[in-house]
Amino acid sequence: MLHMRRNNPRNAFTLLELLVVIVIIATLISILLVGFGAARRAARAAGDRQAVSGLDLAVTQFDNDNGFIPPLVFDGEPQEMTATRKPEATEAAGGEGPVFEVEPDQWVVSVWDAGSEDGDDLEVLRQRNMNTGEPLAMNSGQEAWADPRYSRYALAYYLAGALPAEVDGVDGLGMYRPQEGGGFRGVGAVVGRGRTTVDPYIETGAASVNIKQNYVDANEYAEHGLPVLTQDEANDVATDSLGRFRTAVTDRNGVAYRYYRWEKGRRDGNLPDGRPNIVVERTLDLNIPAALTDPALRFEGLSATSDAELEIDVTAGDTELRGARYAIVGAGEDGLFGTEDIDVILEALGRSAGTSLSEEGQAELRRQVWKDNVMEVGG
Repeated sequence: MLHMRRNNPRNAFTLLELLVVIVIIATLISILLVGFGAARRAARAAGDRQAVSGLDLAVTQFDNDNGFIPPLVFDGEPQEMTATRKPEATEAAGGEGPVFEVEPDQWVVSVWDAGSEDGDDLEVLRQRNMNTGEPLAMNSGQEAWADPRYSRYALAYYLAGALPAEVDGVDGLGMYRPQEGGGFRGVGAVVGRGRTTVDPYIETGAASVNIKQNYVDANEYAEHGLPVLTQDEANDVATDSLGRFRTAVTDRNGVAYRYYRWEKGRRDGNLPDGRPNIVVERTLDLNIPAALTDPALRFEGLSATSDAELEIDVTAGDTELRGARYAIVGAGEDGLFGTEDIDVILEALGRSAGTSLSEEGQAELRRQVWKDNVMEVGG
C-alpha cells in the first residue's frame, strides 16, 4: 500500500524569528522617536530664533519712531539722580532697582544714560568692575564673565509698555512717548499737554514671547552687583511692594530675554580738551559682552599676558557683531546664558557644585550651555 506523504506547511514563527521581528520593530520605534525628538527640538529652536528676530525688528521700529534705541534699564541697585544720571548705588533711593520713587507718586526708571556730552556716562556701557565702577581689563580673569550691561526688563518697558500707569502713563500694555533718558513724555503733565500714547511694538502671548510680571531670577541677580540669593529669596523680592515693576519679556521656558547695550573702545587718557580718549585697537577693545562670544575664544583673551595674545578675535570674524552696539539674547533650550556662576552651570550639567576646575575648564563648561543661545545684534 502506498502511503501518501502530506505536506505539513509551518504556520507559526519560531522563537528566533519572533525575536528578530521584535528587535526590528524596536529599532524602528527608536529611530522614529529620535527623529520626532530631533524634529521637535528643531521646531522649538526655529521658534526661538523667530521670536528673537521679532524682538530685534521691534527695536528697529522703536528706533525709527523715536530716533534712539530703547534705553538700557539698570537692573541693580537704584541710581542716585545726579545731573549726568551716572549709575551710582545709593541707599537714599530706597529698595532695589529698576524703578524707584523719587518723591511721593513720582516714579523713575533707572537707566544707563548714553546721552552725556562729556563721555563719562558711556564708561558704564563699557566693561567695568562691578565693585569700583572702573573699566575692567579683559585679562582680569573670572570676574569678566559677569557682565551687568544687560536688562531683563527694558524690552517689556519700552517695547510692550508693561509698566504701571503711574510710571509710563498707560494702564496695561502701551505707554506715553518714551524719552532717551528713560522717562515717558507727558507723565505728570497737565491733561492735553505733550501726551502721546504709543502702542506696543511687540505682540505677546505666542509660545516664545510672553509677558511675565514679578520676574526675578536668582541666577542672574549677582551679575548686577546684588547679593547672591536663593530662588526662594528671589521670589520674596519679586512679590514685594515693587514687584509689579519687575516685568519681563520671557521665552517659552519662562526665562527673560536679555537686552544688551554697550559702547566700543577703551579709555586711554584724555584729549587736550579734557574729553576721554577712546581707542579701538583690537577686537577685545570693542567691549562685546561675554554672552555674545564663544567662551573658548573669550578665555584666550582673558588669559592673555602680552599684546600679541590680545590680538585674539573674540568675534570669530563676525563683521556684524563687530559693528554692533546692542543685542537681544535668548537662553535657548537649557535656560542658561553661560555667564552664570560656575556652580549653577555645574549643577545644570549634572556635575557637583564646588568642583575644582581650571579657568580653561570653566570656559569649556560655559561654552556647553552658551552654544544654544539665540541672539540678534544691531548697530
